[in-house]
Amino acid sequence: MINAVVFDFNGVFAESPEKALMEKLCALKGIDPWIAWSNYYVKLWNFEKGRIEPIAFWKTVFPDLTDLEFSTIVVEFYEKPLKRDEEVFFVAEKLAEKMPVYCISNSNFLQGKAYRKKNLYKGFKEFVLSHEIGKMKPFLGIFKYFLEKTGLKANKCLFIDDSRMNIIAAKLLGFKTIRFKDAEQLKERLKKFDIF
Repeated sequence: MINAVVFDFNGVFAESPEKALMEKLCALKGIDPWIAWSNYYVKLWNFEKGRIEPIAFWKTVFPDLTDLEFSTIVVEFYEKPLKRDEEVFFVAEKLAEKMPVYCISNSNFLQGKAYRKKNLYKGFKEFVLSHEIGKMKPFLGIFKYFLEKTGLKANKCLFIDDSRMNIIAAKLLGFKTIRFKDAEQLKERLKKFDIF
């Protein structure tokens, strides 16, 4: 029996802004995307664990990024409206009528701040953001933190994420899982668990 549903956020409810931001900055700065993405992934884990300030992270990715460009391009980019999957928000609202709905998400300070400002986390009973606790998926620590914080048992939770690695990690702890592809597939899978 499932007592709670735990969602990832980026890639499920909305597309994270980083891909479009990277494209914009590569074009603006004339940097080869391969080099920029390499710089990005080298420091991403520390950024999403809250160990690097946003300006320091983005200046690592784009070494000649100015403070002005950071504030007028990067910070403002996070403030723009996201491409939301309204159907997934609807599904989560329906699930929340039956059981608690939670969120575990790899995030960063700018993303967390902007999403809070846009009230994107309002439907979750609780949410765990990697940059706030210093742990991230697919490592087991973030899932263990979530279970300790909520008092839930993994085998009573359904975890939904678009990342195969995150799904594997959750399964290792006993979570039931759905690898998210789109809203229609999600609804079909939830029906198989008899909760939608």
